[in-house]
Amino acid sequence: MRGCSIIMANVYSVNLNGSSAFSATDHADFKPTGNFTVGCWLKFSSPVPYNIGIFDSYYYQDGNKIAGWKLGLDYTNGVYPTLISGKKTGTTYGTDVQQVASSINCGNGVWHWAVGTWDGTNLNMYVDGGNKVSQAWSYAPAYATTNNIRVGCINLGSDSSFYTGNLDEIFLINGTAWNDAKVAAMYRNYITGETNLKAYYQLENNGNDSSGNSHTLSAIGSPTYQTDVPVIGVNSNFFMFM
Repeated sequence: MRGCSIIMANVYSVNLNGSSAFSATDHADFKPTGNFTVGCWLKFSSPVPYNIGIFDSYYYQDGNKIAGWKLGLDYTNGVYPTLISGKKTGTTYGTDVQQVASSINCGNGVWHWAVGTWDGTNLNMYVDGGNKVSQAWSYAPAYATTNNIRVGCINLGSDSSFYTGNLDEIFLINGTAWNDAKVAAMYRNYITGETNLKAYYQLENNGNDSSGNSHTLSAIGSPTYQTDVPVIGVNSNFFMFM
């Protein structure tokens, strides 16, 4: 018998120009009602509008109810990764919707890893495997009948708040909130094979879903792919015996 170690390669990221993004078909996999983890690699250097969208299952229902979750950026004298969760009851922060923002400015044109979690008690935001910020929030996201799934923007009746820059290795885990040790352990690792992985966009010159759930991305505008990537290792070796 022979053992063959399969090493994954990270060759491409996607570059979004401020008017390009992606959508996916709504599905229960995108609608956590319990613990969840969402994350991506980002490289950003341009000013942004308030609460730009990176990856979200989000809906501004009837113009007065925020439904779902959103991983995004908050521009307030810097560019800070954020996680937002809405109850579909209104728009008042701290009552109907909550946000946690990182303390790390990621608007410096270098690659950063942003991970957000909801663990049933807090929304948590991590950057580069640590730098945790938490915000108390004991409510799971609630959803519209059809939420809009977007990568690189949000939909508030029409697409808006477009991201400008590069994104890579975008993922959603529905059912598990990574703890501090897990986030640290997964820094610079692939997400393949993780429990409850429901969407995983490695953006290797396409919008395919590497989770095995076939949630393929469809282009909005003209995303382009570049050989400008963060340094990603492997979190396990896979062996085939012959």
